[in-house]
Order: sequence, then C-alpha cells, then structure tokens
Amino acid sequence: MHRSCAGPREDAGVVSPLQNHCLSPGDPMLTLDPVALTQAVDAAAAAVKEAAASPGAIAYVGRGAATITATDGTGDLATGAPAQATTAYEIGSQTKTMTATVVLQLVAEGRLALDEPVARYLDGSTLAGIPNAQTATLRQLLNHSSGIPDCDQVPGSSGLPAYVEAARADPSQIFTVDAFLNLVRGLDAEFAPGTRFNYSNTGYLLLQKVIEAVTGTPLNTVLQARIFTPLGMDNTRLDDFSPDPARWSSYAQLGGGPLTDVGMLRIDSGGDGGVVSTAADMVKFQRALLVDRTLLPGSLLSDMQVPFTLPGVAPGPAGYGLGIDTGMLNGTSLMAGHTGGTLGTVTMGFTALGSGTTFGMAVNGRIESAGDGAITGGLQALLPLVDQLAAQKSLPDALLAPVTQVAFASGSAADLVLAETGTGSQMQLAGLTLDVALRLPGIATGDVVFLDGSTLLVGDGLAMTGGDMLGNRLDIARLAPAAMGKDNQLIGLGGTDTLIGGNGRDRLLGGEKTDLLQGGRGNDTLVGGSGADIARVTGPVTLRSDGGAVIVVSADGVDRLEQVELLRTDAGVRMADPGFQLPVDATSYLARNPDVAKAGVAAHDHIRSFGLREGRVDRLVVDEAFYRAEHPDVDAAINAGVIRSASDHFDWFGRREGRDPTSLFDTTWYLTTNRDVGEAVQRGTITAYDHYLAFGAREGRNPSPWFDGAHYREAAAVPQGVNPLLHFLVIGAPQGLSAPAADSGLWG
Repeated sequence: MHRSCAGPREDAGVVSPLQNHCLSPGDPMLTLDPVALTQAVDAAAAAVKEAAASPGAIAYVGRGAATITATDGTGDLATGAPAQATTAYEIGSQTKTMTATVVLQLVAEGRLALDEPVARYLDGSTLAGIPNAQTATLRQLLNHSSGIPDCDQVPGSSGLPAYVEAARADPSQIFTVDAFLNLVRGLDAEFAPGTRFNYSNTGYLLLQKVIEAVTGTPLNTVLQARIFTPLGMDNTRLDDFSPDPARWSSYAQLGGGPLTDVGMLRIDSGGDGGVVSTAADMVKFQRALLVDRTLLPGSLLSDMQVPFTLPGVAPGPAGYGLGIDTGMLNGTSLMAGHTGGTLGTVTMGFTALGSGTTFGMAVNGRIESAGDGAITGGLQALLPLVDQLAAQKSLPDALLAPVTQVAFASGSAADLVLAETGTGSQMQLAGLTLDVALRLPGIATGDVVFLDGSTLLVGDGLAMTGGDMLGNRLDIARLAPAAMGKDNQLIGLGGTDTLIGGNGRDRLLGGEKTDLLQGGRGNDTLVGGSGADIARVTGPVTLRSDGGAVIVVSADGVDRLEQVELLRTDAGVRMADPGFQLPVDATSYLARNPDVAKAGVAAHDHIRSFGLREGRVDRLVVDEAFYRAEHPDVDAAINAGVIRSASDHFDWFGRREGRDPTSLFDTTWYLTTNRDVGEAVQRGTITAYDHYLAFGAREGRNPSPWFDGAHYREAAAVPQGVNPLLHFLVIGAPQGLSAPAADSGLWG
C-alpha cells in the first residue's frame, strides 16, 4: 500500500501538531500520527507540572481504542527517576466514583435503596456518635448533602489535619477507616440532611461500610470482582501498602515546611480515596462507565449524573451528582468525572460526553503556594486539547469500533511494541497505546502500515519446524524488498524461525523454539525469546555486556542481543555472552575430547552447543569450591601439585569412592531413597552418580532433596535427552536460575 502525506497545514503562520494530514475522506484505513499526538499531550503534561509546581506530572487523552499518555518531571526526587507512563499513583477522590458505581450496582440488584437511611444497613456501634448518621440517606451520602462533618477537615493540635498528625506520629501504623470515623464522633452536624451541600469524605467511608455489610466482603475484593477484573484494570487496587516499584513518590508541604516525601505514611482512605491506579487503567474505567456504559443500567447512570440542588430548585446541567461531577466543556458540551487529592498527589479524570474522549492528569506534589493550580492547570491544558482532537479528527470515530487495520503516519515498525490481550493485541508507538482486534499470529503485513515505508512481519505462531506461514523464513529482502533500508520489525512467535532484517535499524523477536536471527546492516535489536537462539553476524566482532544484554560490534553495525545464547560469525560459533563461564574445566574437556581440540573450537562453546546434549560433560561438572571444602585430602593434593583439579580427582577417584561432585547430588540420600540402587552399588556394578546419569534422571529420580528434576525440566524447557541437573549446573545456574527443591515441589 502506497500513500502520500502532505506537509503540515499552516493557518496564519500557526502549525497544528494535531492535524491529521494523511487521512482523507473515503480513506478506508484508520490513520494515526503517534508522534504528533504524543507531542501535544507532552505539552499538556509540562503545563500541568508547571501550574502545580510539582516534581512530576502525567497527562492522558483517550478515545475508543486509542490512548495517549505523556509525562514530565520526576517520579522520585531522591533518585531523579523520570515519571513513566506506566507509573502507579493514588487517584484520591476519583475512588468515590468507583464506590458510587458499586452502590448503584447493588441498587440495581435490589440489595440497596437510595432513599433509605444508612442506619437501615449499619449497626448502632458503627454509627454511634456520628451526627446525622441515623437519618441521612444513601443518596445524601453520595451527593454530599448529608450534613455529616468531613473527617479530613478535623484539625489537630498543630493546625494540620488530625489524621496527618496521627499518621506522622507513628508511620509504622495504618491510620484506618475506623480511625477516620472516630474523628467525627461527638461533633455537631453541619446542617440538616438534604438542605445544603458540603463535601464530606466521611460519607463515602460510611458507604464503604454499607457495601461491606451488604455483600459480606471487604471493599477491595468487591472492587476487584465488580470493576477491576472485568475491565482488565490489572494495575489497580485498593491500597494495601505493599511495596510497589512502579509507584511514584508523593510530596507535600506540611505546615509551610519544605517539600516532604509523604509516601511512607500509611493512610487508609478506603472508599473515599484509597485506590491506586495508572493512567491506562483509569481510561478503561472512564470509558466503561461513561462511553461504553457497561457498568450500570442506563436509568441509574442517568441518575448518577443528576446534580444536587436545593429543595424546590430544578437541577441544572452541571454540578455534583451521585459520586460524579458534571461540568460544561468550554461552554458547549458536558463532561463528567471527578478530581482527586491525597496528602501528596492531585489527580483528575473526565470524559467529554459528546465525543466520548477521556482525559486526565496526576501530579505527585501538593504545594501550598500553588493552591488549586494542579486542577486549574490541568483543565486549562487539557480542555483545548480535547477540542482540537475532536475538531481535527486526530482521534477519529473509527476508534469507537473494533480496529482491524491501522496506518501510522509517524514512527517505524522497529519501534512498535506488541503484546497480546484478552481480546486481541495492544500496540504501543511513541506515547500512543492502541488496542486492536487482531491476534498476534493473525496480523498480516497489510493490516499495520507504516508511512515511512518500514514493515512489520509476523509469523503464524505454529510451534513446529517448517510450520511458519511465511516459509519458516521472515526475510525482508524476499518478502518486502522495498523496505530493505527502513527500520523494520520481524516477529517469529512459535516455531523454529529464521528472521533476516534489511539495512535499517531492525528489531527481530524470535519467540518460542530455536530461532536464527540475522539483523543485516544497521544497528539492530535481536531478542531470542525462549529456546536456544542463535544470532548471525558477518565478519569479526567485538562483544561487551550491557546489563542483561550483549552488544555486538561488527562491520554491519552495533547490534543488541537479548535472550540469545549463541553467536554465529565467519569464525564459527561462540557463546553470545562474553562473561558467561561454564563450571567445566576446559583443559580437562579438550583432553577427553580430542575431536573438539582438533577442530579448534573453544571448549565452552562446544559444551553449550553440543557437549551437554552428547553426554560429554557427565563427569566433569564438579563444584570445585564445594568439593575441596568437603574433602580436605583433595584440597591438600591440589595445593601440593599432586593432582590438577577437583574435576580430575572426581573423574579418576571420587565417583568410585562415592564422593559428591556438587551440593545438589547427595550420594547418601540417593542410595537411601532408591534402595534398588543401593543394592547394585553394594554389588560393585555401578556407582550412585553413574546410576543417576545413566538411568535415574530418565526415570524421574531426583539427585538430592534440594533439586527437583521434573520441575526444573519443565520450567527451564530442558530438551529431552539432556540431564536436568547437568543442564542446571552448566546453563541454568550461571544464568541466575534457582534450583527447585524436591522436598517442596516448588520452582522459584
């Protein structure tokens, strides 16, 4: 498919970064510009951060299957780590919309009634001393007309809120929902129920108690079952204060002091503000509630959005309803959602009801001098953006239907990140996330088009040699010659695949089984996946480690290898990781295998590629340190130069003497557990270790109580015919795998 794309349109000298220049009337393929969309939301994130005077900010805009997320600043002042699009944060009072949704679901099920008093559902001890709690209705709790005082506003002795003082006094203790309720016991009511509006977090904590009383289930479990799991909100939970490396740090000025990290304070805001989520998950919730309308019956969703008004006054189009706030979007159309704030985080999430566009933001600092700058700045930055998106069709109506084809006006195939979902696949490019109704094995080249000319090639996922629909060979030169100089991506999936790039910055993903990956010219990324994968590079190479990857410098470019075991060059096959050392003495191996020495192949390379499978290392895998520590006579002999190594001693003497070559082989335990072997050893027909090598592993016998061969074989995909213990010692342990214990049956 060939497309032309005109340059940016200029109106009075202004260039709009959101104008979709490649989408023309009647064009059947959805076209998106990830870079332009991301740049626009980037600007919004920067504006939000500046308005809030916050360390970091997240902003997002989404419509239908597409979401754009951008960040600015840092998520952790101590480390300087940048805020990430996947960062988890406290959503604050956006939790109220979730709590209200559950209450209305229970109303729809006939288990609750909005105009019944809360006292009908809670016992006297829960409500004791809370003003208006005996007469206020569920509806009045939901729309903040109950007159019950706000527990967050009860002052402490220092002038800070009482709950903040208590949490700071003992950070190791959780300030609980019950502790919040205790703050308002004995206080005076603000007003008679239903006569005025006064925002009260206390009301939503009582609604939490109602939900738990009616369902007999904790709120976190209810939210998980009714909202988070059905919507695929995998990174959302009611805060349980467990360590979460994906969560950013939150900061606040307390009493006019310096900016303080308040993330360590364990404040359980429960049903009024206790949920932790991500931008992507919040889009799912907003979309399901207000666009797809799948969480509530239509009549109750309408009731939810009816604002509270004084008695005798007709409700207007905007205001606070039942756990949701409605307002005018630039004076022309309605938006609905909620703002949120915790001690150190400010958030908001809204949906433009006319276009179905969701938008929101979060900042990780509450600065007294900034006041409401985060919310005001967020609205000022995001509302015009939502209007532009609607007017310029940058997020067109086609996104509201299942997406089966897409053209990207910016970015390259090599930069696309693909992942399978429950309904298809998810694509990420720049800051754009797109859910498509295509399974990974079913993506054809014409389904995903890149206007820079790069190509995405995906195999069929068949886990068999020769089973790939593209002839088991994804070759840019053969299948997409016009893309030879572009930045392409090749994905093998299942099967034994051959992936060959072109001359650009290609990305090759092998998937399962044993794959051959050749980047071609250019600076490529080769990811082997599971299986013993081989990368092929032309000419002499220089290797260096980079974290868990290997950097290969050759005449063709600088390639990055991940999860690749072997490197094939013009000089032969070698280990991909230059720092990888096998626990086998190379000199002993070559002495016992003259054919290998004659071929001039490095011992460790041959062991990894052939020796383990051919049984050439059976008696050479000896833990030198363990063996010498266990057998002082051997250590003394080695120090005296009588024998060269523990491997030599074990091969010549130790195995016949019943010495253990490694802590994972226990001769005494093996003979005790396998009495038939003990009898054979007593007759002198075989040694315990030789029995395990020749018969035991194949028969499912374990070498010790500290190694479960069956579990390891399954977890590490050990090929048939290869001894699992030897595989672990030679390959698994040096790569950081753990030995599964036979007595627990656990792989860990």
